[in-house]
Amino acid sequence: MNYVIVIPNRYHDIIQPLLESLKKYEAGARVLIVAHEHEDGYGHNVIHYPDKLKWCYAKAANLGIECAQKWTDKPDVVLLNDDCTLTSVLPFVQLGIQAGFVNPVGLISPLIKGCAGNRFQRWHEKPKWWRPYETMKLIWDPDTVCFPCVYIKNEAINQCGLLDEDIPGYGGEDFEYCKRMRSIGWWTSVSSLVTVQHGDGSAALESGRGKSWSLSFARQ
Repeated sequence: MNYVIVIPNRYHDIIQPLLESLKKYEAGARVLIVAHEHEDGYGHNVIHYPDKLKWCYAKAANLGIECAQKWTDKPDVVLLNDDCTLTSVLPFVQLGIQAGFVNPVGLISPLIKGCAGNRFQRWHEKPKWWRPYETMKLIWDPDTVCFPCVYIKNEAINQCGLLDEDIPGYGGEDFEYCKRMRSIGWWTSVSSLVTVQHGDGSAALESGRGKSWSLSFARQ
C-alpha cells in the first residue's frame, strides 16, 4: 500500500509510546511529523509548525498532507494522533486494502481502544454495535468519524481539499471534513479488523472527555 503517516506533535513527552509501536508494527513505513514547540523528527521526516502561530490541529494536519501530496507517488495519508499506539502488525495496510476494495470509501478509521465520539469506533462497545461477521460500517450524517486515527485516500483529498483551519485548537474539524466528503459523494467508514489505542486505552469518561481523549491536544 502507498501511504504516509502524518503525526501532528506538540510535546516530546507524548509521542514516545507511539514511536515505539511504529518501530514494532509499521517498520519501514514513511512517517512525517509536524513538530510544534520543538524541532525533533525522532529520525523521521519533519515539518516545523510555525512558531508564531497558535496551535491548530487542522493547520498541523494540513501541513503534513500538503507535503505528502508533493511526493511523486501521490500517497494516501494516515492522520495519526501523537497519543495513540499501534496494537497489530501493518494496520494501515489492512485499512488501505479495505478502503480500496469498497468504492467510493474516502476515509476509514480503525476501532479505537480508548475515547472516541462515534459509538461504532469504540473498541469497548464492539459487541453492542457490531454483528460478528461485520468488517466495515459506513457512517452517515449526522454522525462523524472521529480522527484519533484515520486513513484517507489521496483521490478523496484531491477532491475534498484540506481540513478547515477556521476551526480553532483541536476538535470539530473531523465532523466538518466528514460532512464535506460525504456531500461530494465519498463514503466515510470504520473497520472492525484493526484496533488502535488512544491515550491509555480507557473507555471511562471524565469531565465529558475522558482522560484518554487526547493527552497532547487537550493540554492547556
